[in-house]
Amino acid sequence: MSEVKFCVWDDKHILDTALWEIKNEDGSLSFRSWSTILSDFLGTDGEFWKVVDGKIEFNKDKTQADITKRVSSLLDDMRDNLTQVTIRAQHAWDRFNKDDQIFNLLDEFFGEKLDLNVVNARMWPSYLCPYQEDGFCVSSKASLDRMLVTTLYELIHLYWWQVWDKNFDLDDKSSWFLSEMAVETILRNTVLDELFKSQNIIVDNFAHRQFYTMDIRGKNVLDELDSLYAKSEYDIIKFMNDSYKYVHNNFFEIKDKYYATSDVKVENENSK
Repeated sequence: MSEVKFCVWDDKHILDTALWEIKNEDGSLSFRSWSTILSDFLGTDGEFWKVVDGKIEFNKDKTQADITKRVSSLLDDMRDNLTQVTIRAQHAWDRFNKDDQIFNLLDEFFGEKLDLNVVNARMWPSYLCPYQEDGFCVSSKASLDRMLVTTLYELIHLYWWQVWDKNFDLDDKSSWFLSEMAVETILRNTVLDELFKSQNIIVDNFAHRQFYTMDIRGKNVLDELDSLYAKSEYDIIKFMNDSYKYVHNNFFEIKDKYYATSDVKVENENSK
């Protein structure tokens, strides 16, 4: 049986990930990062970056060395807190996943066990939660309840992509949008929502918030996925296939509506 192990991500990986968010492939600094990670690591005082007309502008006078110094200082100041939060998160998850109930439920839903024996939930000081092949990041700034929600959300993605990659040779923006929508389908069609309620955990917008108010041809996209799951007779592979066709056929409308309600417009967005 798989297990979730909370740990403090080492400084090098935290720094490398933060830098990856603001560097182009040629090493030059970029504006592609979400405002979230820039706020968390580089502050909001305008020294390193600012938002102008809904777009991120980076201070070109700042170098990678300046960024490294700022992030390293941040990590030094919060080391003890990261450790304590990690311990509390592990205890909270172990209670929530009593008798491996979460893994058993997801094994049944996806029709297979997770290939990973250990899922690494890496604590780091940002609300942005990067996904890795062997786990994901969890924000040390979040409440314990929110950490549990994030952990389950990312755990579902690990299962989803494992099944998806075994059955579909597709890796485009449509498949990404689908994976972000489908977490709500899974929440609605399992007892996960009841488990949250039993722990007095309020789940507000389990999927990305944009999808809850996004309609295509007069019907909410999450409700449409729910209908497709029922029509698939709860066959996960058929659901993946049918729901991908739906998202792909409506891709440009979904994409435009999704980014129209994002807080910051990111240039050079993948348009597959």
